[in-house]
Amino acid sequence: MPLPQLLRMTPDHPELAKLAEGNNGAADHSKFKHQTVNLVGIGVTGTAVPTELDGVHWVYFPEDEYIFYRVTILSNFSPLMVAKPWQQWSLLIEVSESRFRKNVWTGLGNTWPVDEQDLIRQVIAGLHRGGMLPKDASIVSTWSKRLEYGYPVPYVERNMHVHTADMALRNLGIWSRGRFGSWKYEVGTVRTSRACG
Repeated sequence: MPLPQLLRMTPDHPELAKLAEGNNGAADHSKFKHQTVNLVGIGVTGTAVPTELDGVHWVYFPEDEYIFYRVTILSNFSPLMVAKPWQQWSLLIEVSESRFRKNVWTGLGNTWPVDEQDLIRQVIAGLHRGGMLPKDASIVSTWSKRLEYGYPVPYVERNMHVHTADMALRNLGIWSRGRFGSWKYEVGTVRTSRACG
């Protein structure tokens, strides 16, 4: 569970909610900086991914001309990641929702997506432009999900904020662990969480 949510959900201890308060520039209005991510899934009919993507798992798009920053070719992890194995393939696309990204995107003359369908439309257009989706591809399904807490972001005061919150929670017998419980993407694995107790 994300640390700000945990701190705010203990009505018997309102002092904990104060440990989350801040202005990180995100919708959760906390001091804990994070990256909000929109995920878009695209299901395509076809027996295999395009030859250029065969064996590829992730493709990063650092260029400003793309609204997304990473595309995962899910079918290359397993052909069973689709409803009809060996008849379909799929992509999972990540779109950052930071105010900085919005400024760059709109600064290039684009409009930020106004709704889910607009987001999917812009992602598909970018996939075509970037060679990830053939123009004649038959899309059979689309899906999207907004994750307020996509990735925790390191920042100068992070360890101090996390330590203060962690000590207050431990005094109540609560051990906050995991990527968003410890607010550390770089050590947010199950193995690391288990090692922390």
